[in-house]
Amino acid sequence: NDTVEQVVTMLTYLAQKRQQKLSLHLWPDGIHFAFDENRLQQILYNLINNAIKYTRKEGKIVVSTRIEGETAVIQVTDSGQGMNEQEQAAAFSLYYRTDDADNYDTTGRGLGLYIVRMLTEAHGGHVDLTSKPGQGSTFRVYLPM
Repeated sequence: NDTVEQVVTMLTYLAQKRQQKLSLHLWPDGIHFAFDENRLQQILYNLINNAIKYTRKEGKIVVSTRIEGETAVIQVTDSGQGMNEQEQAAAFSLYYRTDDADNYDTTGRGLGLYIVRMLTEAHGGHVDLTSKPGQGSTFRVYLPM
């Protein structure tokens, strides 16, 4: 939970600068699992930064943690542009960027979500995504504890 809180704190300024609300809901008892802290920071940074990039002014981003059985779940939900089924299927591919990424004044090479998936899988976890165009996206990272 400390790592999640640190990354959210680090990115709060960027969200505020874009007039967005970034909130955090941590599992009350804390979550402890064997994971490289630097890699966890990288996963969180990429997910939250993407949410900030693809959420318009006055949008909302919520980061939360929970436990499901023997698995820690980190969830990032945004009120951004959302993705259609084709975009969702390609989202974790190397160099993938949505067709309208330029409309959101975003920079990047399409590496962030690919890195999230690779790091998560390298630590025995998995990541998934649910999204609807115009209604935002939810990314969930599942990590063994």
